[in-house]
Amino acid sequence: MAEYGVELPLWDRTPGGGPLDQDDLGLSAELVTGLMEWNAVWVDHRPEEPRTWSSAQEYEWHQTGYRLAWQLQSELPEVEVLVRGERGQEVALADAFDRRNRA
Repeated sequence: MAEYGVELPLWDRTPGGGPLDQDDLGLSAELVTGLMEWNAVWVDHRPEEPRTWSSAQEYEWHQTGYRLAWQLQSELPEVEVLVRGERGQEVALADAFDRRNRA
């Protein structure tokens, strides 16, 4: 999930968890770069400020996030990847939307 104050928007959701360190995860450089760039776009478009991006740009940002989440799940198959569902709640990636929308 996108977040202010971190470069890599990945979190340990277990009790006492927090931001994850890329060095501990063994992720590909491509995925780490993609996640950092995706998060940077969020930081540049704070929701409490007037939107400076179009609906199409925001839609593409969300789609990029889902693609990155699927890549993360692929690289860490033993981990349950959570994303924000339609109502803003955390849901398992596999339950978030139809798998046909992955690409």
